[in-house]
Amino acid sequence: MKSYKDLKNRKIIVIGSPGSGKSFVSTKLHEYFNIPIYYLDRIYWHEDWVNTPQDKFIALQEEILKKDAFIIDGNYLSTIEVRISKASTIIFLDLPKEVCLEAVKQRMGQKRTDFPPFLKEELDDEFVHSIIFFEVESKPTILKLLDKYQDKEIIVLHSREEIDKFLGN
Repeated sequence: MKSYKDLKNRKIIVIGSPGSGKSFVSTKLHEYFNIPIYYLDRIYWHEDWVNTPQDKFIALQEEILKKDAFIIDGNYLSTIEVRISKASTIIFLDLPKEVCLEAVKQRMGQKRTDFPPFLKEELDDEFVHSIIFFEVESKPTILKLLDKYQDKEIIVLHSREEIDKFLGN
């Protein structure tokens, strides 16, 4: 398996279910390559769970995508294709929902660098649903796009062990 130390490209997106480890992997890549990291949750969410309007959210991502190097953490299916089309490397964390649910339960109440500091992550029904049904609601779109953009370097990791091996731990 390829190690992240072998990555020659510097336009990287990390996608996957909530709880799959996107922020962990993104942060490790940022630490190794010392290139800018952008957490979409920090761009999208504002006080009182107000979100960035779609046109502005797209414009903000387009500005990031113009940069020579970036790591973008997050899914947001409504804008995922533009990120995939501009990335050189796509890392898809395709972990089982049970693993993702457990990770989310364990991180509740912890301070998170990938999340706006004024928001408190909650394990509400909608959030749990997004994890349980990721495989049927989001994954097919992601797989179709990965198939469409086969010219990109695509790395799919299926377990915590594969993630650790990829990161060289």
